[in-house]
Amino acid sequence: MRVLSLIVVGLLLTLLAGAGASTGGASASVPVIVGEDILGAPAAETNIQLSPDADASVIQSGETADVSVQANNQSGNRVLSVPSAELEQTSLDRHHGNLASAIDSEVTRVSNQINAVAVVDHVESAPNEDEREIRTLDAVTQIEQAEVSLNRRQRDAIQAHSQGELTDSEFLVEMGRIAARANSLRDRLDALRPYTSDFGLETRRINLEFRLQTYDGPVRSHAEDIVRGNTPAGPIYVETGGGSVTMAAMIDDQYVRETFRGSRWERSGETFDSLRDAENITSRAYPETWAKQTNRESTGSGGIFRVGVSNPEGSLTTFVGTGSNQVFKEHQRFNLAELNPDTYRVVTEEGLEATVMYSYRGGPARVAIRDSDTGEPIEGVVVTVGIGARATTVGVTDSSGLVWTLEPGETYRIQGVADGPSVVRVDEIEPREPTTPDDSSD
Repeated sequence: MRVLSLIVVGLLLTLLAGAGASTGGASASVPVIVGEDILGAPAAETNIQLSPDADASVIQSGETADVSVQANNQSGNRVLSVPSAELEQTSLDRHHGNLASAIDSEVTRVSNQINAVAVVDHVESAPNEDEREIRTLDAVTQIEQAEVSLNRRQRDAIQAHSQGELTDSEFLVEMGRIAARANSLRDRLDALRPYTSDFGLETRRINLEFRLQTYDGPVRSHAEDIVRGNTPAGPIYVETGGGSVTMAAMIDDQYVRETFRGSRWERSGETFDSLRDAENITSRAYPETWAKQTNRESTGSGGIFRVGVSNPEGSLTTFVGTGSNQVFKEHQRFNLAELNPDTYRVVTEEGLEATVMYSYRGGPARVAIRDSDTGEPIEGVVVTVGIGARATTVGVTDSSGLVWTLEPGETYRIQGVADGPSVVRVDEIEPREPTTPDDSSD
């Protein structure tokens, strides 16, 4: 315990100095999908290009206009989301670093590492082979029980957020803790690998590894980085309901989202005959993305199979459950340079022209601010997204007058404030329903 205390003191000093260490569990040696790791996307396009059939509404200062809504066919992208009939909470908030949560996270991470070492030491110190087998079996069983507890913990967190009992920040911190715990259990499993192989427990180990993978995701990791101060504050979209959750964020030059559909994960599923079964389910669910793939890698065991697809526009990772024969979890990354939302609004006010190109609930929206007289882009305009009287700062326009944001789940306003000050507002933007995968039966 003295060693742990010294480590914790060192961590506290490091975090207080603003040098929080990065988190994330080490990957186990089970094959990993490369479709999740996309090379850096090119810089976002500087010119707004409107498709000929895009829906346009041009509004001068003081005027209002109704905007007809088209289906979102941009790039044919389909995204898993919380079904509208189950949706209970949607929110878009800007999140910041939190020293207390960062310290708690780091202490927990180190404690998990020490516990993992202790488990392996306990197995290795067995006086004979029979006792070593018993200890290995006990260790694997304990991890299985811990995974069941994680599933319940995640379900409770989603329900608490959907009922308003957890704030967005509290929910994201809890989801980050769940992911960290799952990753620490994966590390422990990997450390036990030599013994699970010796004692006929390898199938259980691999099945458990895939279950634990479902508790992590790119937006959870991004939220954890924000909390720890490793990345600047930024907005994150969250929606929950019916045991399901969607989270989305802008990360570097990508729009990133992850969705978990609790009702689709039937944990008692057996297995597929081959990886092709999981790939067929994914291809039917995301036909446009599947057709554009440049790389694919699939893996899985027991009741969970994971399929990764990458293409020039981004990447898709699906978790397919054998019990439901459906995608129950999804990670998607879209390169902003390749996105071209097909509905837009233009407003001119106080010498500013704002063009908002938007997509779907929780999806990406591109805002461009120009001088209404010269047409020149304006840098440094503070852009906010507002729902009612509440506004969230989402960014500042770059040298091309552009900033990307996330759409809320309710009717919203986008406002740009330039030096002067000059203000331009685009009101009553109505988010649409996302285009969902074809494998849905709901």
